[in-house]
Amino acid sequence: MKVLAMNATGVFAERRIVLPGTSDLDAAARLIREHGGELSRFAPVSTGAAALPFERWLVELLDGQFDDVVFLSGQGVRLLLEFASEVDREDEVLRILGQLRKIVRGPKAALALQEFGLKAD
Repeated sequence: MKVLAMNATGVFAERRIVLPGTSDLDAAARLIREHGGELSRFAPVSTGAAALPFERWLVELLDGQFDDVVFLSGQGVRLLLEFASEVDREDEVLRILGQLRKIVRGPKAALALQEFGLKAD
């Protein structure tokens, strides 16, 4: 499910951004929308909340549905690629991530991207 942007101007204007659906990121989600971003959130575990289940989010990533991905930890980067490897899609996920803007919070997420030959934007 996509949430439409609140306006067409701002740093995230006309960008499709994926962000974990945890409640501690609600303020960040609100700011992204206020600055023109179209936001999709995923649930790390199946919770029945409004966020997409992780598996469905991965399919949308592989289908090219996003412009930006926000990584909050090195563990998040590694878990994504571990899951992609388990479903035999790691190379494809790496290729797609190479084309997207990768936003990180902190040095650990940036270092984890580097482990896979990617860099934070």
